[in-house]
Amino acid sequence: MNAAFNYVRVYNSFSTAFRFKEIRGKGLLNAIEIDETSGIKAWDICLNLAQHGILAKPTHGHIIRFAPPLVITENEMDTCLHRMEQSLLTYA
Repeated sequence: MNAAFNYVRVYNSFSTAFRFKEIRGKGLLNAIEIDETSGIKAWDICLNLAQHGILAKPTHGHIIRFAPPLVITENEMDTCLHRMEQSLLTYA
């Protein structure tokens, strides 16, 4: 499983609508950086993600950090990415 590739799937789906600046990370530790001029705060997105069962940490106001458990399965990762997509659709 390539977690970074999976996050890129979310990036490609929503980068234009939400002005994601960058997705970066190594292994399962990844971050989405939001363009600071978009007016979207990482905290608000994290609260929305939590309502969809995804825990993430906002950092510096415009970065969302993800650190899933090391034992996460590919099916669980797909479920998480689907929930992320559903959460982000509320901003569209």
